[in-house]
Amino acid sequence: GEDGTIQGMLELLEIPYTGSGVLASALAMDKVMSKKIFRVEGIPTPPEVVVRSRDDADRFLQALYTGAAQVTCPFVVKPSRQ
Repeated sequence: GEDGTIQGMLELLEIPYTGSGVLASALAMDKVMSKKIFRVEGIPTPPEVVVRSRDDADRFLQALYTGAAQVTCPFVVKPSRQ
């Protein structure tokens, strides 16, 4: 329920709850969208590479090996919605 689904159900059923609402919970779970909003609001955030396919991964690794990657070592690999 961290992605806002439980909060949405509770709101539909008009059951009070504490903590973040639907939008905040959903955005907190989506790292790609969160970073976009941070940038729009002027909040500094480290650069990232979004990898959605094997081709994306191969392009990133090639750029990394040639020194052309926007993100360099060390870096953290995280799923965007977990």
